[in-house]
Amino acid sequence: MSLSRQVRRASLTGLLAVAGVALVNLLLLGYLAAVVNPAIDRVGTGARAERTKHMAMIDQETGLRAYLITGDRSMLDVYFLARQDIAGPLATARDAFEDEPGLPALLDEQEERIRRWATEWAQPAMARGATFSSSAVDAERRQFVRDGQTLFDDYRDAYQEVQDAADARRASLDDHRQAVIQVALVVEVLLLVGGVLAMTVQRRRLVRSVVTPVDQLLTQIHTLGRGDLTARNEVAAPRELSAIGEGLDEMAGALRAAREDTLRHEDELIAARRTAEEANTAKSAFLATMSHEIRTPMNAVIGMSELLLDTDLAADQREYAETVRNSGSTLLAIINDVLDFSKIEAGELELDHHPFVLRDCVESCLDLVAAQASAKGLDLVAHIDPAVPPVVVGDVTRLRQVLANLVGNAVKFTAAGEVLVSVAPATGPGSGSGSCVIAFAVCDTGDGIPADRMDRLFRSFSQVDSSTTRVYGGTGLGLAISQRLVDAMGGRIDVTSEVGVGSTFTVVVPLELGEEQEDQVRVAPAELPGRRALVVDDNATNRRILRAQLESWGMHVVDEESPVEALVAAAERVPDVAILDMHMPDLDGVALATGLRATAGWEDVPLVLLTSLGDRIPGAAELGLVHLTKPVKAVALRSTVARSLGARISEAERPEHEPIGRLRVLLAEDNPVNQRVAGLMLERLGQRPVIVANGQEALVAVRTAPYDLVLMDVQMPVMDGHEATRRIRAELPPEDQPRIVALSANALVEQREDSLAAGMDAHLAKPVRSDELAEELRRTPRRGGPAPERPEEPAPTAAAAAVPTEAALLAAVDPMVLETLLRHLGDSGPALAESLVSAWRTDAEQQVEVLCRAAADEDRAGAAAVAHSLKSASAAVGAVRLAAACAELERDLADGAPVDLRRAADRVAAEVDAARVAFTR
Repeated sequence: MSLSRQVRRASLTGLLAVAGVALVNLLLLGYLAAVVNPAIDRVGTGARAERTKHMAMIDQETGLRAYLITGDRSMLDVYFLARQDIAGPLATARDAFEDEPGLPALLDEQEERIRRWATEWAQPAMARGATFSSSAVDAERRQFVRDGQTLFDDYRDAYQEVQDAADARRASLDDHRQAVIQVALVVEVLLLVGGVLAMTVQRRRLVRSVVTPVDQLLTQIHTLGRGDLTARNEVAAPRELSAIGEGLDEMAGALRAAREDTLRHEDELIAARRTAEEANTAKSAFLATMSHEIRTPMNAVIGMSELLLDTDLAADQREYAETVRNSGSTLLAIINDVLDFSKIEAGELELDHHPFVLRDCVESCLDLVAAQASAKGLDLVAHIDPAVPPVVVGDVTRLRQVLANLVGNAVKFTAAGEVLVSVAPATGPGSGSGSCVIAFAVCDTGDGIPADRMDRLFRSFSQVDSSTTRVYGGTGLGLAISQRLVDAMGGRIDVTSEVGVGSTFTVVVPLELGEEQEDQVRVAPAELPGRRALVVDDNATNRRILRAQLESWGMHVVDEESPVEALVAAAERVPDVAILDMHMPDLDGVALATGLRATAGWEDVPLVLLTSLGDRIPGAAELGLVHLTKPVKAVALRSTVARSLGARISEAERPEHEPIGRLRVLLAEDNPVNQRVAGLMLERLGQRPVIVANGQEALVAVRTAPYDLVLMDVQMPVMDGHEATRRIRAELPPEDQPRIVALSANALVEQREDSLAAGMDAHLAKPVRSDELAEELRRTPRRGGPAPERPEEPAPTAAAAAVPTEAALLAAVDPMVLETLLRHLGDSGPALAESLVSAWRTDAEQQVEVLCRAAADEDRAGAAAVAHSLKSASAAVGAVRLAAACAELERDLADGAPVDLRRAADRVAAEVDAARVAFTR
């Protein structure tokens, strides 16, 4: 018999035993529920009805006796009530006892005795009751009472017989039920015992059929596992296990053949490995030679740009020269990566051993990526724990290289948020009296790294995203080189990451302690201890670090996340110095500074404005703002705050460029450097372009706002320039079509023809010259309507997924702004809401009238004053779209751009109406 058949038989036996028990239980429950339990319930119901009827009879007899004794007819109320209650229980009892043997006859006898008591005593008692109590006691009266008692006792005896019979019947039914249950239990036990016996017999058969053959198979497997491939199967039955044994025989034969092949190929692999090692050595030598050859002209490019930066340059000239230097540095970094990798591969890496200032090393790394972080709108901050020694001994160049790579990656792969570099002491091998272990953590808020891609991080020439459509470039050598450098320094690199949250790379290295030297940054200038400072920044990390740094100098610090809340509380607390971030929601730094200057007591308070690299802040000089470029260095913060509390300095005037004519320009470019270069060229030509990072974002932008000119890069991620142009031409009506100019690094005629075929109007080859760009601007006709609002944030990178916010896309009113303001007014805040809005409405209507008169008179100065006043008031109550429109008008007038004042006044009036309607909802 086969093994499967034996198993099926054993299983069937168990199932039959269980099914038999279940069937007996089902029959038992059915019999009890259908027959026995209803009978017991009926008898119980009849017995209860009899007891109810008996209580009514007692009430009748008692009421009549009381009536006979007292002669009071009110005593008959009990009698009559009880008499009415007898009929129902009698009928119930008769229905319940109808099918029970003997009980109907007893009920008949009981009813006859009730009838006799009623006719022979109860009715005469009713008739004599009025005179019975007043007559003298005699033998007749006594006999009448005794007759009534005798008749009632006869009834009582009949009632008791019925109760006894009902109790006996109920007891009989209970005994019957118990007997049925006992019989069912006996049957179930017999079924289970029979099933257990049958399964025991079958189990023994299975043991004999399975255990012995399985032991034989295990012995064969163990023999094969020890390397003896000559072991063969000895199992003949059952059929299934015998088939397994035959399979083991076939596998042993295949393994034996594979072993022979492996031994034969082993020598070939050893020879191939020797050849590969020789080729790898030759490759490393070639890479080293070529890297050196390329570094020579690159050093000239970077060196000459450095010399140029040391000369007297205008602000825009310096910015252009820095772009050249930074681009050359990027190319040189790639070359250096290749050279370092070749050195490491060749075993020629040597580490220096010199003292260096740890703070300078960290902050210089931030300087290298400050421009990229600023262009992406990222907060780049560093925090150095006070317990970290100021001077250490090691290879500062290699440590800076590792940190610069990690920080550069963090900036590159982070689309929004912050990059934080934290330095703190750590524990581990290498710490002692003359040495320490330092942990450098680089934390970002980027896309994060999927768990299945973590193994590719430190692999040479490998990237997390290695597809042909990847957004981020690079050689894939940076992390591999960094890991090898850290290993050479005796440290390690740890990585933690969560997709959608960000990543943290931690470098832990042992370093020797330098000579005891006090960090001058930690020494508080005489002007700072005891002074009050206000810090306003929406980024919690920035606030925490600024607060800690200022408090370490003995200052009393209050920090605010919301600029609106800071402005509301300004009248109550006037600090000695205020540090404001430029880019914040609701109010930017300049708007907040304007509001603070208008607050009593703030006229002479030094205001330090934290700006991104390259930001040009209109109106800063008029407000007396002191600029401090992010990332904020401790040395710069210390000197700036101290100087602000001593002698204030004014900001240099910025040169204005002669505008060609203000156009609505959209720039679609994925490369951050190209974005910066093109943006600067356009600004120099008097334009304020909106910048997007790919064709998809460009398509969304032209759908939501009109543009006169679109400068479209051809090769971009997500959607290329040709496809974006085709969709623009297909979707927009003729009157809304912009002029589209291709930007491409390919100057071939075929590329130019492809651009024109896609629907573009012209083609510019990179690098784009300023005169060529100016010529395209002159060829672009200006269509009616206001120019789109240029975002104050830096241009997004290729990783950005959203188009920069346009004023036209904002809601008319942001209720959160007004709610925040009211919360700071305390319990009276809600009551003041209507008066605040009413005051704004009255002021806005008056300002619109003044603006219309200024537009009619072509009074640009008057229009600018109205726009400035209405902007601040509207921002304070949450009329954000109106505030944005006023800000745009104010900027255009300040820049000297041509403005249609009548159209602008109409737009402001329309936005006032929209905000007024929104406030009434």
